[in-house]
Amino acid sequence: CNLPALDDYWPWMVSSATSLLHDGDGQCRIPGLTSWARWLSSQPLHLHYVQNRLVKIGRPVVILQASFDGQFLYLHSLDGQERSKIEALSSDRLANMFRRVRRELATSGFRIVLPGAVTLSDVLKRDPDALLGSYCVA
Repeated sequence: CNLPALDDYWPWMVSSATSLLHDGDGQCRIPGLTSWARWLSSQPLHLHYVQNRLVKIGRPVVILQASFDGQFLYLHSLDGQERSKIEALSSDRLANMFRRVRRELATSGFRIVLPGAVTLSDVLKRDPDALLGSYCVA
């Protein structure tokens, strides 16, 4: 099978589909929606191809690593590039910091990882009033 790559983020999907569609002779066999016998007898179809709505292929998510020096909250992408530097206090709420970062970056396509390898979204799910100083120690 020579399936086109979906994009760099989903190579396992193409690999999985390719392995499932190969027959014993190494040929790619994508089953048709109906057989000739079923078509000629006007029997209803039992095989349907549908989009998997659980897998969302869209723009990539940027992972940002947070650090705090007591005066600024720094967010760096995994390649080390500084993406944001926001003046902050230990007593600032993480939810407010998240809103400030989202405004500054003008996107929602990012995830923030706090020290200790915990994501900001997980912290805010557990404790919406969490403080910066509780998770990012200067």
